[in-house]
Amino acid sequence: MQPTIYLDWNASAPLAPAARLAMADAMEAMAAAGLNPSSQHTHGRNARLWLEKARKQVAALAHATHDQITFTAGATEAANWVFTQQWDAVVVSALEHDCIRAAAHAAEQRGVIRRDVPALAVGAIDLSALDATLSALTDAGASKVLVAVMAANNETGALQPYQQAAQLAHTHGAAFLVDAAQALGKMAFNFSTSGADFAIVSGHKIGAPAGIGALIQRGGGDLRPMIVGGGQESRRRAGTENILGAIGFGAAAANFDASAWRAAAEKRDLLENTLSSGAKGLVFFAPTIDRLPTTSCVAAPGWRAETQLMQFDLAGFAVSAGSACSSGKLAASHVLRAMGADDELATSAIRISFGPQTPQSDLDRFAETYLRLWSRAASK
Repeated sequence: MQPTIYLDWNASAPLAPAARLAMADAMEAMAAAGLNPSSQHTHGRNARLWLEKARKQVAALAHATHDQITFTAGATEAANWVFTQQWDAVVVSALEHDCIRAAAHAAEQRGVIRRDVPALAVGAIDLSALDATLSALTDAGASKVLVAVMAANNETGALQPYQQAAQLAHTHGAAFLVDAAQALGKMAFNFSTSGADFAIVSGHKIGAPAGIGALIQRGGGDLRPMIVGGGQESRRRAGTENILGAIGFGAAAANFDASAWRAAAEKRDLLENTLSSGAKGLVFFAPTIDRLPTTSCVAAPGWRAETQLMQFDLAGFAVSAGSACSSGKLAASHVLRAMGADDELATSAIRISFGPQTPQSDLDRFAETYLRLWSRAASK
């Protein structure tokens, strides 16, 4: 069998060469001495220099300042940190990633009011509904409100009007969090002009190893720490820092080619045109609004996603589908349901996501295989 063609970059991007090399250099140093940035000796001071260099590199890609960056174990931890603050109410869009939805649910279990804002069929949050929701909460006396809206959807790639959402939140006196895990570097995300009070990012979405992310917060360390202990991360997050992960994150950020990502939209469009020309009845999600340039979500009604994943895996392609439930079977995507898709459509959708380094020939091979397997499924 030929090596698998990896088309699941939105789940986790391959380790970037720059990150691998930077971490290898750090591991060589670790073979002689541990790298603890809190230590006062030479090795500790060197570790601190590496850590702060990585912080500045991540900040540069996000257009933030280095003191606004707190390293975490990932975007999920960063989201939970914000949601564990003392809020009267939390407001999330129906399109949010499960880490946001779960954090909102946990807040609700603690007695915090939770409101979900519906999505439009095109794949974006309904801003009018957000405005009405915030007005109702203000009228009800909620004074500390958090609004969370992603910058780019992980399933459809649809870009969200997060800047307008931030303006609405602030008009109503609410704080605003943007999930930029999929957006960082791949679109024109700029924390300094985003209007967001908080942003969450994840290293493994841009070629760093898994297990490293960051919370970006305007105004510095105003949040009550969720993890307490030592004074690491300017007393915002206790525990010895993941120095290797941070170095990898910083190197991946410093060497991220945003222009190459944006140019990859041509590959996505060619793939979708090939599929739609060769197979009738396919449904592409969020095709009429701006999307991440390397993400395509397509459904073939009646051809279940779990069947597709197995067939593509056997054919040498790694793609993904909607959220996996605890049983291991695929549940209907809450994102596609929020866009108005029925269960049959939502459970027959797969996501193809790639990077600028993905050769056009790999996508051509996938399209050929897709059409062959679709033809076989349609004839049954």
